[in-house]
Amino acid sequence: MIKIMADSTCDLSQEILDKYDISLASLTINIEEKVYADRVDIKPDYFYSIIEELEKEPTTAMPNPIDYLDIMKQAVELGYSSILCICMSSGRLTNASAFIGKILKIKSIMSMQKGKGSIVAKVRGRKKSTRALCHRIC
Repeated sequence: MIKIMADSTCDLSQEILDKYDISLASLTINIEEKVYADRVDIKPDYFYSIIEELEKEPTTAMPNPIDYLDIMKQAVELGYSSILCICMSSGRLTNASAFIGKILKIKSIMSMQKGKGSIVAKVRGRKKSTRALCHRIC
């Protein structure tokens, strides 16, 4: 059995996360001196609804490595023999790029190249992004 895990930048719906038992490690979002765990303490729809009203631009930080370790330990305890971890590198989008990409429904296809994450394609819509990702994997 293979356990799939990702960080909260994956932008998958809760329905997909539940259907495929995908575990998430949450990014930290800092909004005007308050710290939130992405998709736990603050939901994406709420975040995007308040972004224009904020005085200071929000910042983010990658999930704590301990969060990844906890997910992995739990997977091993549940009998998973392999773990596929899909996460962003340090190569994250600016808030403006992310906002524009969300409005235009642009999905970035990323890959590890020479030890660094890089965007290898950009497509519009979930169906096209899924096809592009499957094409690169298969």
